[in-house]
Amino acid sequence: MELIVSNTQPLYPSINYLTIVCLVSYVMLFASGLGPIPNMITAEVFRQGPRSRAMSLAGLLNWLSNAVVATSFEIVQAATREFIFIIFLVIMIVSVIFVYLKVPETKNKSFDEIASQFKSTRGGYNEQMTAVVV
Repeated sequence: MELIVSNTQPLYPSINYLTIVCLVSYVMLFASGLGPIPNMITAEVFRQGPRSRAMSLAGLLNWLSNAVVATSFEIVQAATREFIFIIFLVIMIVSVIFVYLKVPETKNKSFDEIASQFKSTRGGYNEQMTAVVV
């Protein structure tokens, strides 16, 4: 049996550098955008006592979600082919809309003010709960 090795040179050599630039850009933009939101929310919404447990639970759910994405990626990619990232795009758009509509603005507010915002929204919509996304 003879092993045949084909020429694996890319058609466009600069595509390798473009891939690296896109990957680094993604990591930087995610870290400065939606990436830290779960940690910021738990740090501002919970009192000092339950905060450590809430942040541990948020971290656990974050890593479990990452594991689900990593283990199911190839299966979903086989089904969607080159459109795999459209699923992630839809998830990101829904996440931005959710954060904009449901996450309260906590800038210059005490914990008691934030807690009262959550209590006042149980019965219905509260205009003060609309987050300002910059």
